[in-house]
Amino acid sequence: MYMPEGQATPVSDLHDQINDLEDEIERLAEAADRCERMMLASKLSVVGGGTLLLLLMSGALPANPPALVMSIAAVLGGTALFGSTKTTHDRTRAALKSGEAEMSRLIGMLDLCVPTDGNDCTSSVAPAEGR
Repeated sequence: MYMPEGQATPVSDLHDQINDLEDEIERLAEAADRCERMMLASKLSVVGGGTLLLLLMSGALPANPPALVMSIAAVLGGTALFGSTKTTHDRTRAALKSGEAEMSRLIGMLDLCVPTDGNDCTSSVAPAEGR
């Protein structure tokens, strides 16, 4: 949200922005987790296909064309899947880090206080440096 220089952002707007960022961060974290599961599956595909290929080529398993094609496809497909998923994962993690930094900045803009006995605040807490 754009605010003219020197004009304070209303607290309700800050809360709304923080809530929106929390939702976005949660969505990005779930997407990153899905990417990690896909990267694991692609690694298993490469290892499984490579093992099958090695067994076929060494003669430990009887050679047959469908098994040979399947093992090569598993290695190539797993490699391609890993590469594209890794790129998506890296971009998602970067967006997640950026969102967390923005949320910290917005929280730092809130006028927080330390409550004492009861609900009233006696002293303000200064925002942490660097926020």
